[in-house]
Amino acid sequence: MQDILVAFLLGVILLLGQSWLDDARSDRELKAAVTTADEADRRENLRFVRERSTLLAVERPFHSMDLADQNLSGLQMSGADLASARLTSARLDGANLENAVLTEADLRDANLTNAVFSNANLTGANLAGARFEGIDLSGADLTSIRGLSGAYLSSFATQKTVNLTGARLRSTSLEGANFSYTNLTNADLAEARLYDALFIGANLRGAKLTNAWLGGADITGADLQDADLSGAHIASIRNFGRWCYNSATLWPDGFRPPASRCQVN
Repeated sequence: MQDILVAFLLGVILLLGQSWLDDARSDRELKAAVTTADEADRRENLRFVRERSTLLAVERPFHSMDLADQNLSGLQMSGADLASARLTSARLDGANLENAVLTEADLRDANLTNAVFSNANLTGANLAGARFEGIDLSGADLTSIRGLSGAYLSSFATQKTVNLTGARLRSTSLEGANFSYTNLTNADLAEARLYDALFIGANLRGAKLTNAWLGGADITGADLQDADLSGAHIASIRNFGRWCYNSATLWPDGFRPPASRCQVN
C-alpha cells in the first residue's frame, strides 16, 4: 500500500513538473513571437519613414511610431510629426528635424550627434542618456523636457559646437548639466532648476534667467551681457563675480555685482 502511495505522489510531482516546463516553454515562445513581431513592425516603420526622407515638402505622419533601435542617420525629416514616438537608442546623427514635433517623444540613449532640431517642439520629451555633440537646438522648445539633469551639452574641447540659441528651457530640471562654452544667446531659462550646472565660458547674452535656481552653479567667464537675472537665486553660485556683464544686465533686487570682467559696451 505504501509503495502505491509513493508511486502516486511521484506521478503527481512529475505531472506538475512537466506542466510547469510546458508553461515556461510556451511563455518563451510567446515572448519570442512578440519580439519578432515588434521587430518586424519597427522595420516596416523605418521603411515608411525613409520613403518620406526627401527635400520635398511632404507630410511626415510618424505620430506614436515605434522606431526604437532604428538607423535614421542623416534622414530629412523636417516638420515631421513624431509626437509620442518611441526612439530609444535610435541613430539620429546628422538627421534634419527642423520644425519637427517631438512632444512626449522617448529619445532615451538616442544618438543625436550633429542632428538639427532648430525650432523643433520637444516639450515633455525624454532625452536621458542621449548624445548631444554638435546638436543644433536653436529656437527649439524644450519646456518641461526630461532627462537633461547631468547632461553634457558643452562645446568645450570639441569642434562639434552645441547650439542652444533662443532655446526655450523654462521650468526645466537641468541640475548638474554642463553648458560650458555653449551658445545660449537669448535662451529662455526662466525658473529653470540649474543647481550645480556648469556655464563656464558660456554665451548667455540676452538669456532670460528670471527666478532661475542657480545654487552651486559655476558661471566663470560667462557672458551675461543683456541677460535678465531678476529674481534669480544666485547667492551660492561658485567663483562669485568672475563673469562679464553690461549696463543692460538685470540682477535680483538688492544684488550688487562686483566689477565686470569683460569690456562693457
